[in-house]
Order: sequence, then C-alpha cells, then structure tokens
Amino acid sequence: MSISIALIEELEEIQRQVCRYYKIDLADMVGPRRPNSIAHPRMLAMYLVRSRTDLSLEEIGSRFGRRNHATVIHAYRQITKALQQNPNLHDVIRRILTGVDKDQMRLKL
Repeated sequence: MSISIALIEELEEIQRQVCRYYKIDLADMVGPRRPNSIAHPRMLAMYLVRSRTDLSLEEIGSRFGRRNHATVIHAYRQITKALQQNPNLHDVIRRILTGVDKDQMRLKL
C-alpha cells in the first residue's frame, strides 16, 4: 500500500505544531516517556492526525514511536471525551490547526 506524501507531510506538520504549542521536543512525542506533559500532547496529535487524514490506525501509531492501533484508538477516545468536558480544548485545537494550515500554505507557494 502506497501512502501519500501529502498525508505524511500533514502528519509531520501536526506533530510539529503540537510540539511547538506545548513546548516539547518531537523526540519526546515519539519516544517512550509517558508523563502527562508529554502523553496529553501526543494523544492530541494522534487525534488530529486521525481526524484530518485517511491514514490507517497502524500507520498513525507507527509514526508516533511504533505505537499500535489500540493506542491511537485510546488517544482518539480520550481527546473526544476531554473535548466534551473542557471547552478550552477547542481553542487549543483551533490555535494548533491555524499553525498547521499556515505552514502547509507556505509549502504550497
């Protein structure tokens, strides 16, 4: 199965923007560490990638430090639940996606 370069670029841009927003290193996001200061941004990035791309759960997990599909499902469900409980998270997502969209437009020019 061939994966679109555009989808991978979007995934990587989401990772960069989430890392920038939360002030964490990409190596931490894809690494094994699980403190909440890293796990929450990682789950949010997985949620955004799953929401905005057609990548498989397995492919998403592999791009987040060889995590499996169940981890991606769990992250998606956790963020979905958090969005219902925390209205501020919508603003966080909006800010992150604004950065993603701006950087992707820059790449196209």
